[in-house]
Amino acid sequence: YVEGIGGNLTAAKNYLGRLQEMAKSGPIRELYYCWAYTGLNDLDRAMEHLQRAVDEADPLALYFDVFLPFDRLRRHQGYERIRHQQRLSLSSARG
Repeated sequence: YVEGIGGNLTAAKNYLGRLQEMAKSGPIRELYYCWAYTGLNDLDRAMEHLQRAVDEADPLALYFDVFLPFDRLRRHQGYERIRHQQRLSLSSARG
């Protein structure tokens, strides 16, 4: 996430590749992919992985509405659907 946001796309893609390699030998949290794709500004893929994290009841997914790495996803059309799925009120939305 940080490398992508900082404009170092080569490093961000390398980290994503490492995640994909690690996934061959064991499960990787969907949120890790979400953050990587968010940093690369691939918001559709990031949202797919956020949705999977919510569906899998990842405890960190409960904080997607207040945790900085998710801020870029707010403009995605699926963001409000996930907020509704998580039963978050409109008044809790940041920004």
